[in-house]
Amino acid sequence: MGKYGRYLYECIFAVPLSLGILLFCYPDIGLESAGKLICFYAILYCAACAFLVYLKGKDRLLAIGTTVVFLGVPAGYGFLMHEKDFFYTHRYIWLIPAISAGCFLIGFLCKKLRVFRYLTAIGVIASLVAFLVLGYHTTKLCVMLFLCVLVLLLADETQVMWHKKGRTDHALHLTFVAPFIYAWLFICLLFPVSKSPYGWNIVKNLWNMVNNMSISFMQWTGGKSDDFTSYQPGFSESSRISGDKVNESRKVLLIVEPVMGNPVSFRLAGEACDTFKNMRWENTIKEDTRELEFDTLETRATMEKVRKFSDYMQPLELRVTYRNFSTRHLFVPDKVTVRGTTLSALNASAKGANILYDKKKGVNNQYLISGYRVNLLHPEFADFVNNAEPVTEADWTHLVSRADVSKYASSYEHFLEYRDRICTQYIHSVTLSDYTKEFVAAATEGAETPFERMLMIGKALNSFDYSASPGQFPSYVKDASSFLDYFLSVRRGYCAHFATSMTLLAWSEGLPARYVHGFSVTVNDRSSVDVIADNAHAWCEIYFENIGWIPFDVTPGFNRDMYWETSSDRSGRVWDNPSPTSSAPTPLVLPTEEPEAKPFPIRQVLLLTGFAVAFLIVFTVIVLISDRIITLHRFNRLSDEDKIPVLYRRNQRLLSYLGLSMKKEETLAEYHDRIAASLPKRSVAWLPAYEQYLYGKPDDIGPLVSSMKTGNKALLREFRTQSPKRYRLCAIGNRLIR
Repeated sequence: MGKYGRYLYECIFAVPLSLGILLFCYPDIGLESAGKLICFYAILYCAACAFLVYLKGKDRLLAIGTTVVFLGVPAGYGFLMHEKDFFYTHRYIWLIPAISAGCFLIGFLCKKLRVFRYLTAIGVIASLVAFLVLGYHTTKLCVMLFLCVLVLLLADETQVMWHKKGRTDHALHLTFVAPFIYAWLFICLLFPVSKSPYGWNIVKNLWNMVNNMSISFMQWTGGKSDDFTSYQPGFSESSRISGDKVNESRKVLLIVEPVMGNPVSFRLAGEACDTFKNMRWENTIKEDTRELEFDTLETRATMEKVRKFSDYMQPLELRVTYRNFSTRHLFVPDKVTVRGTTLSALNASAKGANILYDKKKGVNNQYLISGYRVNLLHPEFADFVNNAEPVTEADWTHLVSRADVSKYASSYEHFLEYRDRICTQYIHSVTLSDYTKEFVAAATEGAETPFERMLMIGKALNSFDYSASPGQFPSYVKDASSFLDYFLSVRRGYCAHFATSMTLLAWSEGLPARYVHGFSVTVNDRSSVDVIADNAHAWCEIYFENIGWIPFDVTPGFNRDMYWETSSDRSGRVWDNPSPTSSAPTPLVLPTEEPEAKPFPIRQVLLLTGFAVAFLIVFTVIVLISDRIITLHRFNRLSDEDKIPVLYRRNQRLLSYLGLSMKKEETLAEYHDRIAASLPKRSVAWLPAYEQYLYGKPDDIGPLVSSMKTGNKALLREFRTQSPKRYRLCAIGNRLIR
């Protein structure tokens, strides 16, 4: 155990560390679950690394060549099957050995450098603290494996610092201690864990206190940027829309309390963007154009003509409180009610369609905001929009005489200017390819009005797949047209992709539209809701004359609040002539060609396997032949004195193959007397001469070298006679000339 125990040191660290890392990040390496197979491969690769360290010379080279070949087989398979992404989609094939080898390297550095043991321990503790504070969902086994590494490091450092006699090799000491630490890990895993975790309320309260103080200080000093810009869904640090995965975070940003209304869910708009350029959404409207106020008044002027207002829109009043958040943005419902005194009471101002504080607000900032949610997906709402009567000057004058509005918004001429400005600021030209035109034509077949067309386009987009990690965009996706072509073909993405597509397609229809990002909040009858960073969301708003801005949230699973029963539904009314949009909302699935089932490529697999085996055989032959030539060349160039230890090592190895190894307590003379009866005289005649050489070097050592060479040849003949199969195996592996 003492001889080989030192080779186990790196494995003792590498196995639990690699398993812990793999169990934590298995989805990122392309695995659906972390089962027994992933553990088996991690342990296997760690053992292979230890075996590679134990080997020497050509043996290590052969092991490396074999590893490279078998890791290269998947790449060869992907090449034969013309699957360019095979090596990425099956990245676990090379990531598991890479992680295992990296952890083995960490163990090797811990063995050599004391400071690296400290750095590794700090890294493990930091990871565990991050799991706890950031709320990562990981398994009990994963946490226990990291703790196991920490205990191993502690045991190793204790051995180094402990002044004692006897065996002081810390690497060997850890080999004997590790089984007990692994047993402790196993026992801890057997203990049951409560389904409801411990609350850690004291720690959380202290953390919140420190965090609030730090945020307040940063806000006071003005040294912290606007937090809201960090939570644009689907955007990179450069604010470019990308195909990469959305980062997840459970950080609580807002607390929202519904004061009026009982919605299942709702959206909180933070910023509306009017321009899409260089794959970026930008808000270019920086002046106060009274958009929100005119929008509310236009909707009210139309709604006052409706007998049952709640059939189309329902009021919503919310109390919003900032938590772990510092921003100038106010977050408001879909159609916010902005009275003349609202902004001044909040010390805020309107910039286009956005409401901003005069300066950043942070922890515990609270405001009350009201607005409406829209019954967009109900067929009655489509009829209402299609048949909306124009807002006349008399309607406007009658409304503003009773409403709390600003002096500027009370003018009907200013309202007409607002309408013209909407068409100028929120409509941009979009060039559609033939593919996108065909998609729009198929999606809008039978639609008669612009609103119906947008509803049906929204249904088509809503039938796509939602994915938080759809992958990077190809290099050719650089503008609106190429983005639409790509997204409408792959039909997979997250909210930023759906909202961008809807906005661009609305522009192509000649409708004013804008991209809005904020938060999507699910209530489910709760009196208070924590809005976390994961709730960041994006959607589209489209302007319809005499109605105002209407939200189109076409991301799958995010439009549950946009439908409710009307008074007609409750009275049992039957629809006589349903329009194309008066049926229940059903996603439109455009026809796609079914991929043909591919037979198992047995021929390609056999070809690849044969190629790998042939390569290994050729590689092994080349290595062995090269090793033999180099070894013989080096031996022939040695001086007679340098040849003696080499010949002694060869002869001793041959004697061990014959079962006649020298015992520890024997002298060379006793050893010679014991084996002389079992072997020919020429096989052992060199032993007395070698003993004489050790105790007093003669002037001429040539006869000794010649005697040892003669003994080597005699021992080879004896070995070949007694064990012919083993002789051939050792000869092939060059074990007889080492």
